[in-house]
Amino acid sequence: MAGQIQSLTVNKEKILKACKVWFLKAADLADYLVKKQVAFRDAHHISARLVKYAIEKNFTLEDLDLDTYKKESDLFEDDIYKAIDLKTCLKMRKSFGGPAPEEVLRQISYVEEKISQL
Repeated sequence: MAGQIQSLTVNKEKILKACKVWFLKAADLADYLVKKQVAFRDAHHISARLVKYAIEKNFTLEDLDLDTYKKESDLFEDDIYKAIDLKTCLKMRKSFGGPAPEEVLRQISYVEEKISQL
């Protein structure tokens, strides 16, 4: 494990592309609506329709214009693009093992401590 951690390299561009292409932010899209008082189930149905549309058009969620969002719900505003921004989405994932920056650092520190105890 120690050797793997020390030789770990991250391909930032590949990760960013994967986050856009595979619609990893669909839940964040739904969360945006839930915060605006849309029922959880309805918010996820709206998110699913937008993801389906984006796939059919070969777009990412970021590529969709505000009019497309508003066709699904009048509650969408310009701030939707901030809500589905990758950095915003990552910062929200603070649970154990999540990708929030402080959680990743905590996990790295934990692994480094375990390695030093070997």
